[in-house]
Order: sequence, then structure tokens, then C-alpha cells
Amino acid sequence: LYRLIKRLRGPEGIQWARNQTPESCTDSILKEVQDLVQAIDNEDIDNISEKLGEVLLQILFHCEMASEEGYFNISNVLTDLYERLIRRHPELNN
Repeated sequence: LYRLIKRLRGPEGIQWARNQTPESCTDSILKEVQDLVQAIDNEDIDNISEKLGEVLLQILFHCEMASEEGYFNISNVLTDLYERLIRRHPELNN
């Protein structure tokens, strides 16, 4: 999936995707999170699954844009999350 995101933004990808910036995607990520919350509130399981995918797409898209700028990548995000969870719940570090 992440390779596909990289291809979308790559030289042979889609122009729209290549033109996006973190700032231009702000409305999209907010809308997807709002749609997810609405699906959860409606207990719409199928829509929850779809909206989780849309939020994940936004996360991966932001990670790729940051990686292109040399700021961080998906691995950094996952490592930071893992370390935060272990700090908060050291009993999980077995």
C-alpha cells in the first residue's frame, strides 16, 4: 500500500497527487475523520471499515510527503507510536 502511495506521487504517478502538500490535504484529513466519527456514531460497521481506510490513506499520504522532504517516514511514525505505547504501558514490553 505504501509503495502505491509512493507511485501516486512519483514521476509517473498522478499529477493531482504530486501537487498535494500537507497544507492542501488538511481539509481532506479532517473530512475523513469526521466521516469516520459519523460512521461510528451510526454504528455503520461497513462504513467504519471504509472510513478507517480513508483515514489510513491520508496518514500514509502525509508520511510520504514528509519523507520526500526528509522530515520523517512511515517507519519513524510507527516507531514513535510503538515507543509511546511501551512508555505508557511498560507491562507490554515482554
